[in-house]
Amino acid sequence: INETWRPVVTFVEEGENYLLRIFDRWGHVIFETSDPLEGWAGASDEGVDYPSGMYMYQLFVKTVNGSEIKQRGKLILMR
Repeated sequence: INETWRPVVTFVEEGENYLLRIFDRWGHVIFETSDPLEGWAGASDEGVDYPSGMYMYQLFVKTVNGSEIKQRGKLILMR
C-alpha cells in the first residue's frame, strides 16, 4: 500500500504546467498542488486524516511539446 498517491507524469516541470486537485464526495477541493512530485497522503494540511472512501481527482498538464492533458478519475483511500 502506498503512503501517498500521485499521478506519474513525464515531461512536465513544477509550476503552471501541472495542477492536481483532489475532491471529497461533496465536491470540495481537499488537496491541490502544482508540484508534480508532491503526492497526497490522505490528510488535510493540518494533518487530520481523511476517512477511508472514494475521492475524485482532476489533473491538468501541459507538456514541454505544448500538448495538453486533462484527466479525471477516482481513487480509493484505504486506512
